[in-house]
Amino acid sequence: MEVDLTNPWVFGALVVALWVAVFVAAELLVLDGDVAGAAVRGLAGGLAFAVVYAYVQRQRA
Repeated sequence: MEVDLTNPWVFGALVVALWVAVFVAAELLVLDGDVAGAAVRGLAGGLAFAVVYAYVQRQRA
């Protein structure tokens, strides 16, 4: 099964999932364990990154 990373919806979803996973892992392993807060911060950060990345890619095309 191949993942089409040229599709902005798939790419955005994977970026958000990666950010959430990284933030939650960091919270559990290093910080105080507030998983819900880490998930929200990861969601917001990943979404912001995906939107800006998609905007920049459209401007370059």
